[in-house]
Formats: sequence, structure tokens, C-alpha cells
Amino acid sequence: MSVTARVSSFFGVLKANRPLRLFVIATALAILAAYLAIKYLELREAALLRQAQGEPQRMVRVVVASQNLKPGAVISGANMSARLVPADYVHSQALVPSQFKKVKGKRLIEPLEAGRPLLWTHIAGSTRTDFSDVIKKGRRAITVQVDQINSIDGMIEPGNEIDLYVTMPAKHVGGGNGDAIFPVVQNVTVLATGRRLDPRVQASMTVGYGGSRRERYNTVTLDVSPKQSALILAAQAAGQLSALLRNRNDAGTANFGHIKPGDIFTIARQVAIEEAAAAAPQPQIVRGPDGKPIGIVDPETGLVTDPDGNPIGRVDPETGVVTDPDGNPIGVVSEEPPTPEERVALGLPPEAAPGTPGAPGFTAGGWLVEFLAGGNSKDGVAEVQQLTVQ
Repeated sequence: MSVTARVSSFFGVLKANRPLRLFVIATALAILAAYLAIKYLELREAALLRQAQGEPQRMVRVVVASQNLKPGAVISGANMSARLVPADYVHSQALVPSQFKKVKGKRLIEPLEAGRPLLWTHIAGSTRTDFSDVIKKGRRAITVQVDQINSIDGMIEPGNEIDLYVTMPAKHVGGGNGDAIFPVVQNVTVLATGRRLDPRVQASMTVGYGGSRRERYNTVTLDVSPKQSALILAAQAAGQLSALLRNRNDAGTANFGHIKPGDIFTIARQVAIEEAAAAAPQPQIVRGPDGKPIGIVDPETGLVTDPDGNPIGRVDPETGVVTDPDGNPIGVVSEEPPTPEERVALGLPPEAAPGTPGAPGFTAGGWLVEFLAGGNSKDGVAEVQQLTVQ
């Protein structure tokens, strides 16, 4: 059989056999795709090789850390070295060896891992030389002695917010014998405890002040206004200062002027009553569409009853909506406590006046108070006595 006849026979078979025809076409396309991919890779490889040979990569020598360094570490030849780095990867703030003399002896304000380039932004001392550069314009830094036992026993940290209270003779505030205590300044920032600064502040200065977290201290340095500094100095001359630590998010202030020994029982009882009243559960009431109270909620069952004690509906715990037995909404649980008039309308007993039987915090058998005997301590330990006040 001739070649022409064989080709004709082959195409005849393909024409008659559709699956075989599709297989042959797919195989041909796959071979073509593989060939084109190989050629593309060869051309790309040749282009990259020409680029590398024709344009060698430029290298730059930069200063890098030769060991892991913490904030506050002093930059020196012992912890820094030079390394070649591709110019395309050099940070714009990186130091080159010719600039090293300008930063030698200064401190880091950020941690630096071994092998990482030293950047200008890592280096302290460009704007702060000593502690005076930390104080903002219009502010003052004042160091005061505080009672260590009454000052959180060394747990105040630089950067915390504190209040200063003074204990001084009561005669200075119109009292008689004994001492009086009152707040001097509140919500002021601690810049230092003893000689210890915030590590980030210390790292930003050229001068090192020393001081460690384990050292005990009896002084704190505060960020205050000129008027506050005068007040603190006057209080320090008149009595003994104590520092009270506060939550960093608490902006509240004391709601009293001063406390004298004769006020201890009265004020302590008032505090106990206020705390008990705040903790006492308040009745939940239901208000109708017009805002008027229509019932009282049983906190255990969610059942709502009217002033006569008849059930009128139930509370949906997720929405607070009250529905009647037919499923119709009739009101919502009120977030506000009932007024005295509403308590009467709902048949609730009126709130007892503070300090009377039935009032929150009142105990018929008496009231127990702990106080410091004589206001003094013995061998560094305060003597606490208990007294029952009827």
C-alpha cells in the first residue's frame, strides 16, 4: 500500500471513529503546549543570565548588630559590625560605617536582633540629653517622699497614675486633737520611682540614671503643674504624704474634703451603707406603651404580675419584651428603677432611709468597725481593734 493510501486510510479511520479523533487532537495540543512552555523557560533563563552577567548587583556596607540587644543598650564596637548588603535592600535610615562615630556611646530605644541593620530611628539621644528634656513645657517634675508601707509597698511603677494624700494635725483644718487626712493632688503621672525611670524614657536619653525594679524606694517623681508643685511642697512640710495607686483608665476624684479621727465611725458607716445599697437588688418593673408601670417581674420565673398579684404576662429574656398569654406585646422591662410614687402604685414597700432599720447595711445587733488604735503603729505593724457601734 502506498503512502498516500495509508494516509487516506488513517484519516478515514479518524473520520469514522470520533473518540479516536478527539484523542489524537488532544495529544497534539498537549505536545504543542509542552514545547512552547519549554521554549519560554529557555528564553527567560537566557535573559536573566544576560542581565546578571551584564549588570552585577551593587553591594553596600552597613552597620548591623552582632548580638541581640535590648532597649537601653549602649552602642559600641563590641556589639556592632559591618556587613555587605545588596543596595536594593538597604533601608533609607540604615547607618554606614563612616557614620558610626556619631552614634557610638548612644543608646537604643528599640530591641535589635543580631544581623539586623542599625537604623537612625533605633538610636536615642538626638533630642533628649538628660531628665530635664523629658519634662514638657509648662510642667514641673517634683520628687516627694512617701510612706512606703502606705504606698502599695513598692508596686507603683513609672508611668502609673496616683493620688497623693497627706496626714497632718487636724488643727490645720479647724479640728481638735489628732490627725486629719485629705487628698492633695489626684490623677498625676509618676515619672520615676526612686532613680528608676520608665525603660522607654531612659532609653531615649544619653544620661543613664540607674535604678532597677527590685530596688526599694521611698520617693516618687511626679509630673505636675507649678501650682500643684507648690501645694505638694506645703503638704509635705505640714505632714506625711501617702501615694494611692489608681487604675490607668480611672479619671474619678475623691468626693470628700478631709477626714478627722472623730469622723471615722460616721464616714465608715456611711460608706458601708452606700456599698450595701449599691449591691442590693432592685425590683424590675414593666412599663406599658405610655411609659407608665404596669407590673413587677419575678426574676426567677420571668412572670409579670400586676399590683394585685395577678399574672399578666411573661418576659422574653432576649428582648425584654413582655407578652400577654395570647402572645400580644404589652410592655417592656424598664432599665430605670421605680420612683417613690411608682413604688406606691405598684404596691412595693418604700425605700428605707439610710441608717434606719430595714435600710441596706443596717444590722439590728450593732455595727462592727475596724480602726487603728491611737492612729499609730507598733514595730511597723498597725494594731487593729474592733468596736461594735450600736
